[in-house]
Amino acid sequence: VRLFSKALTFMPDNAPGKAEAYNYRGWAYHRLGENGKAIADFGHAIELQPDYARAYNNRGVVYNDLAQYNTAVADFTQAIALNHKPLQWPYASRGWSHYKMKQYDRALLDYNQCLELDNGYVPCYLQRAMTYQAAGDIDHARQDFVTCSSLDTGGPNGQLCAEKLAELPTPMATPPPAPTATPDLTR
Repeated sequence: VRLFSKALTFMPDNAPGKAEAYNYRGWAYHRLGENGKAIADFGHAIELQPDYARAYNNRGVVYNDLAQYNTAVADFTQAIALNHKPLQWPYASRGWSHYKMKQYDRALLDYNQCLELDNGYVPCYLQRAMTYQAAGDIDHARQDFVTCSSLDTGGPNGQLCAEKLAELPTPMATPPPAPTATPDLTR
């Protein structure tokens, strides 16, 4: 934070890289838990460079952490419109905002788009599985927990997916077919 602050004092507003400096300092503030300062710095970055997708995405992350989900959705939507790289990040983050607001259909749309962009993005499988589970779709939740744990074997997301998979109810065995009555055709 100190180095970015010092650099910012010497940079005129139109200096190349000033928006990036605000963005990086904002992320540093966020990591320190100083979210008000983080939001302010992301806002300064956006004022200087209105098409700065990363600053919108990062500010959305902070709003998510502050449970200001509608505001976060607006920032993630702007990051998507500006074609943030990598694009799966704002989709996954916006999906999380929708999940937290219990808007499961919208969350699933974002997670599906995220996985269409990168079918190996493990956090998205975890979040989609949690959304399926919350929506009562245990079969799809199970599939995503299995995929997540196999893609991240031994990693933190994979371990969490394996734990959540173990907590799911076991699938019911297919019941035997019902006996069919044979009509008595002799009468």
